[in-house]
Amino acid sequence: MSDGVIYSVRGPKMLPEMTWAEVAEELKRTDMAIVTVGSTEEHGPHMPLAADTIQGIEVSKRIVLNLAADGIQAVVGPAIPFGISLQFMDFPGTITLSPHTLHAVIKEVCESLIHHGFRKLVLLVAHNENLGVMYSSVQEITHQHDAKVVMVHWMPLVKNHYAEILKT
Repeated sequence: MSDGVIYSVRGPKMLPEMTWAEVAEELKRTDMAIVTVGSTEEHGPHMPLAADTIQGIEVSKRIVLNLAADGIQAVVGPAIPFGISLQFMDFPGTITLSPHTLHAVIKEVCESLIHHGFRKLVLLVAHNENLGVMYSSVQEITHQHDAKVVMVHWMPLVKNHYAEILKT
């Protein structure tokens, strides 16, 4: 490490990778953040436990880059790396949350972002089993706060193109 670089980021920085001063600068440009809600669970012996979360973060980064190309600024927010994974608890390393706990985590993460000035929040589904809790969280947060909160579920779009993707 002769150049002194300890950590580098490919693509847009996520909010947790920024300093508080960098977040303050971002808030001058935008009030939109994308929050990935993933999981830590088995995905077979060939994939990491965080596969859903990793994919969700990558999708969030690509969304931010595509929005920027259209002149719309957004921040890749924090990822929530745990979800509802009760069915995989027989596999070592799987971490599951109850629906109540996941709801509380989503709500409190969003409330923290709202407190700091983010008024447009996009919750990105990166684990299907989180879907119901995410719907109710969006409704509650929107009802209780002066913020726009939407949920984006990108996985069905990919599923429609599996054959095309696998042939290339």
